[in-house]
Amino acid sequence: MARLSQAPKNVLERNLPEKDKLALALKFLIQHPDEEPSTPIRIWKIQKPNTLQKAWLRERKKQELAKQGKSPRHGGHNKILSPEQERALIRYAANQCLNGGKGATK
Repeated sequence: MARLSQAPKNVLERNLPEKDKLALALKFLIQHPDEEPSTPIRIWKIQKPNTLQKAWLRERKKQELAKQGKSPRHGGHNKILSPEQERALIRYAANQCLNGGKGATK
């Protein structure tokens, strides 16, 4: 049996797949920021309310960052090594290779 990529247009909103109901609820919250997440949860009878609440928190955080003129943060754990650190790392790799991988054991 083939699956539909979208629900037919004549389906009631409360009978939509959970993913579509979450999208509608999030859209509602964006349009009505003064409403609590419990309102669209009740309107669309969402099975997992925490999913919508977390999505709403993420969306509000994005909106606050946009107001401040900042972009959402991604990554940030990469570090640039100093020349001394780079040389030490190369020496360590060479020692591991030459000594059979038996460097510091304790």
